[in-house]
Amino acid sequence: MKRGFTMIELLAVFTLLGILLLVTLPQITSLLKKGNVESYEDFKKNIYIATEAYIVDKNIEVLNGSSVNVYLKDIVNEGYLKSTLVNPNTNKTISKMTDARILVKRNNEGILSYELFES
Repeated sequence: MKRGFTMIELLAVFTLLGILLLVTLPQITSLLKKGNVESYEDFKKNIYIATEAYIVDKNIEVLNGSSVNVYLKDIVNEGYLKSTLVNPNTNKTISKMTDARILVKRNNEGILSYELFES
């Protein structure tokens, strides 16, 4: 009675595994990229929510059709964001993003929008 696998059986298994890997690798890569994009969007959303709270609490007025820069270091120093929050794109903590700013715009209809600028 023989034990183990023949060379042909092993070759067939490795060939099937290779084909399976070729089929699934693009999907796995796509899912990982999508996860990174979603993580960064969540990161920015946290910053924008903290910025909105900062603007309201500090009575910063943004007139229709105008904009205001709010610096990330001010939001962190005032306690609206934890300095340990990590940017998923760069793996830097917010405390190291010293020159980052958020541009807060109010359109003519009175709607605020936020845009993060990292240095």
